[in-house]
This record gives sequence, C-alpha cells and structure tokens, in this order.
Amino acid sequence: MDPIGAGDAVVGPPGCSLGWRRLTRTTTCVLEDNVAHHLVVVRSGELALRPRGHEPVVLLPRDAYLLPPATACHVHALGEEVDVLCLTYQERAPGGAWAYGGRERGGLVRSSGVRPLRERIPIRWAPAIHDVLSPRTLLPLVGPVAWGPGRFALRGPQGLVVALVTTPTGTGPALHVHTQSTEIFVVLEGTFRIVWGEEGEHEVLLHAGDVVVIPPGYNRAFEAVGEGPHWLLPIVVGADDETEDIAWLPAVERRLRAVAHPVQVAIARRARLRIAARRPTS
Repeated sequence: MDPIGAGDAVVGPPGCSLGWRRLTRTTTCVLEDNVAHHLVVVRSGELALRPRGHEPVVLLPRDAYLLPPATACHVHALGEEVDVLCLTYQERAPGGAWAYGGRERGGLVRSSGVRPLRERIPIRWAPAIHDVLSPRTLLPLVGPVAWGPGRFALRGPQGLVVALVTTPTGTGPALHVHTQSTEIFVVLEGTFRIVWGEEGEHEVLLHAGDVVVIPPGYNRAFEAVGEGPHWLLPIVVGADDETEDIAWLPAVERRLRAVAHPVQVAIARRARLRIAARRPTS
C-alpha cells in the first residue's frame, strides 16, 4: 500500500473505513453496525446525537463520540449544516481473527476537557525532547491504553489510537516510522505539510477535509503551514501502544543530543519514548 494524497480515493487498512458526511437541519442519519465501532468527530457546526440506551448529547467542533457495536444512533445537524467524520472500525480478536460484537465501550470525548500530553508528568519535565519528537499540543482522545502518562480520555477497541493535534506554524514532529501500524492523517482545520520517504523527500499539502494514509514502514512527519489555527486528527490502526511502535532516524537522535540534557533524555526513556537509531526504509 502506497501513501495516497488528497484528491484520490484513500485505501486504508483492513477493517477500517472513514468518510465525511455533511448533514443539514432536515437530514437525519442513522449509524448502526452489529460488528464494528463507529467514531464520530465533528469538524464544523454542532451535531445532535441520540444513541439508543444513552442520554442524547450535543457535539461541538473537535468533539468525538465512540459508538460500540450493535448500538443504533440518530444524528442530525443543529443549525444549517455540520461536517462530520465517520470512522468505522472492526476490532481483531487475539490471533488475528475478526472480533464480532466487541466489548461495551464507548462514550463522549470533549476535546476541551482532555489534558494535553505535554502537561503530564514526567513528559512535561523534558520540553526540549518534545519540541523535536511531538507537536506542540497533542490530546490523546481514544485508545486501549488507560494507564501511564499516555493514557487516553476514552478507552476504545484494541488496535485503534486516535489523537487530536494543534501546533503553531512551522512546528511538528521529526521524521519517524511506525513499524507495524498504519497512520491516517485527517485535517480538520488549517493546512499541513505531510512528508514521507527515506529522508522525507515526498510531500503533500493537506487542507481542511483532506486525508492521507501512510502505511507501516514509511518514514513520515508533518508540519503546520500557513495561517492558523491548525487542527489535525491522526488515526493509528494496528497499535495498542503507539509509543512502542515508533522508531526515529539517526539524524533525529543527533538533534536530541544537541538540544537536550542527558537527564531529559533519561526522563523521555522513562516515559517510554523510543529514541533509537534505525536503518531507513528502502
């Protein structure tokens, strides 16, 4: 699978699909799947969501709601229209078989209520490290890891990690690789430059609503460009703990040694950030 940029049909990993829906005040949409989870993320506007068996909620821009399998949900716009990202994800059981039914997990995540990763101990003790390795603000929204500094606001199915990123113009994480997982970048607002390749020699500019898929084994990085605000939704499929799936190029390791104190590097390692030289992909 090669990276596919904005304007093309996007081929994603097995068991996962996503699409945009623009709903108006007069449109009612029903989400339901007996075997898959639905993740709903609002890009613009306000969305009324009524899951069966749960209290109705209103989602604002950048809020998310995870629906477990076999949960019907009615959604409609409040106001003239709303743009909604709908991700469908079928969990794999141990051994690689598809899981049917899943566990009863799900719920609402308000982006305004998620504590940024960089504010958490011990990560906040190594700001120089994170200026190289991460965007300025990363909000862990949905994932299977519910402990440690990288714990998520909402526990979701195995193999799915969803974060929300905002970062100033000219900033973003250094070139890195996901060894086992596929990463999907969805731009919610602003413009981002996504690069990939051995030294980041390929690039695409993504604007609001654009999507790109980066398969396992490809070096990749992103950077906010142009006027802000900038909001990006990285979706990682195939990793339970994203930090254990990331490796860094030798040049990144040299940058870290130049800007960070050895104590900061030790703190980063304790936070389970994988700082190691690796051979670039061919």
